[in-house]
Amino acid sequence: MYYSPFNQFQNYSIRQESITRVTGEEGAKAYQMAPNSSAALFDGNEDFFYLKTTDGAGFPTIRKFKFEEIQEKAPEPAEGSDYITREEFEQFREEMRTYGEQYIQKSAETEQRRPESGNHRASKAGRGAKEEKMSCKSALYAINNSVVSLPDGGTYAPATVVRRYGQNYQLQGNGITLTGPGYYDIAAGATLSGSAAGTITLAAYQDGVAIPGMTASQTVKAAGDIVTLGISGIIRNYCTKPVSTLTIVVSGMAATGTNLAIDITKQ
Repeated sequence: MYYSPFNQFQNYSIRQESITRVTGEEGAKAYQMAPNSSAALFDGNEDFFYLKTTDGAGFPTIRKFKFEEIQEKAPEPAEGSDYITREEFEQFREEMRTYGEQYIQKSAETEQRRPESGNHRASKAGRGAKEEKMSCKSALYAINNSVVSLPDGGTYAPATVVRRYGQNYQLQGNGITLTGPGYYDIAAGATLSGSAAGTITLAAYQDGVAIPGMTASQTVKAAGDIVTLGISGIIRNYCTKPVSTLTIVVSGMAATGTNLAIDITKQ
């Protein structure tokens, strides 16, 4: 029996695959195809390919496509990951700020409670005395809530000290003695009943001299009408004359006083 070395290949068909390249869209149009067929044609110069088909009469149709690389999307942070949202970051920053303030306050409180050495106590005491000397203030609140008959030009005197701080004030005679150089902030108010129709005036005096601006007036329409007047201002005791007397005077007509209040603060 004759043996042919080619018999072993007769039952196998060789399949070839190839890419058809053309030059631009014009090359795709010029590419010849049989009726009822289709082909993918790849542009040799650009990232395009053409899908060309023909109908039964051999008329071609060409569709153009573009190659684009598909980028892999970054995975979304999984729940419980190391990333936080903007809202969570702002909340974390606020918590850190609050913690810092609390830490500073706690440190200051600890420092205040720490036992002081003798030198530190002496230094602190000296500094405290100096500050007290520099910023020391005194105050007086005096009243007269009795019914008092006052002539025209009479002095309305306080009778009772309700509050006093410091040694700069003394009720003396019909007025208040102010002792010590400096400025005194004064406010006074009185409730008065006029004896006739007219104008009634309340004014403050320092050593018998009217204090500029510390005066108030009101018209009384008939005898027995009640008015309330208030005055305020600042006076000064000079270093060369550190003592003066403050008085409150009612003028314009005779009147009846039912309440007087004087508030003084040394600056």
